Amino acid sequence: MRICGIKLTHDAAIALVEDGQLAFCVEQEKRGNNPRYPNMDNLDAIVSALAEHRLDPGDVDQFVVDGWIGEGSSQFEVLSGATPIALTGAPYVENHAEGVLASRDGFGLMLDGKLFPYRSYPHVTSHIASAYCTSPFAKFGEPAFCLVWDGGTFPRLYHVERRKPRFLECLFPTTVYAYGAAGHYFGPYKQANRPRLEDLGLAGKLMAYIALGSVDENIVAVFRELYEEHFAADTEPARRYRADINNITNWDTFHAPVHAFLKASAT
Repeated sequence: MRICGIKLTHDAAIALVEDGQLAFCVEQEKRGNNPRYPNMDNLDAIVSALAEHRLDPGDVDQFVVDGWIGEGSSQFEVLSGATPIALTGAPYVENHAEGVLASRDGFGLMLDGKLFPYRSYPHVTSHIASAYCTSPFAKFGEPAFCLVWDGGTFPRLYHVERRKPRFLECLFPTTVYAYGAAGHYFGPYKQANRPRLEDLGLAGKLMAYIALGSVDENIVAVFRELYEEHFAADTEPARRYRADINNITNWDTFHAPVHAFLKASAT
């Protein structure tokens, strides 16, 4: 049984699992001097990766496409050679608490001139599977709690049993992207122009820079007050931000409250 996993979006990659063993995994950023975190714009990259291992698309039993942003589903506009292709995938997070392993079936994955069916799972499903399946709990078939805090989500707590993960709750209303954005407002990387969250390398640099300092309780109090106002309070902007987190359709709109929070913090 050969399963080919495909990530078309941010940090695109191709992986092949054969009879339960990882045969190969190819990250697009490590090919051809590509920039970091690239999307996969052309499905020919899949054909090439398979060919390097003496396989063609017809040798694959199941193609699986990672889900992405969208209300209820995600849409991908890619090329197959010179032919534009539109694919529909699963959303970023599960549509309901028990739907972590619910897949969306699709058809039209054009590889080397042929059309193939595929399945698509919510983006967070891969994070949950990776965390649980590499843990001692999976080895002994035991249930476990799993925390997923991805760039486009609040920290999400799941209870995982074999083949039965379930979403429990979001722990607090802040996304990981706040770290990347903060690097443009504070520290040696601060910019006067509009910050770009796409510069994801700043998050780790800012964390290292913070480690050189010490805690100032007055500053912590300001951050805590503004956090409540912008994200956690019972105000219309905060309620709307919390309600929209699972139905991301536009990154700029999604990031706007984070910018507003950091701008207020910096001033």
